[in-house]
Amino acid sequence: MSKIKCVNDAYAKLHTSLGIEKLEPSKQCLVDELAKQAAFLIVELELLKEQIESYGAIQINKNGRQKQSEASKYYNRTVLTFASLMKNIHSIIGKRDDDGVDELEEFLKGL
Repeated sequence: MSKIKCVNDAYAKLHTSLGIEKLEPSKQCLVDELAKQAAFLIVELELLKEQIESYGAIQINKNGRQKQSEASKYYNRTVLTFASLMKNIHSIIGKRDDDGVDELEEFLKGL
């Protein structure tokens, strides 16, 4: 499946789970754009996860020293960005912790 198709699928799931169509217009536009960014990050995280599973999170250089792989570094930064983005989305739409399924929580369960 192409990356664009994967992003569009992730966006559709987010759009539905966040109830964007039910928001007031001023919030709807902002949350919709943030959901598009979150969908992109979801796909990037999946691709990075596959790279880490294939090549590992640690690289050994010529001197025998270990260091974190670039994919692993980028994955860690992207997870933090995604978490922050989802927190912002939830604060805009006014979701509380007890309002039901948390998209970040669902995503992290799948990792």
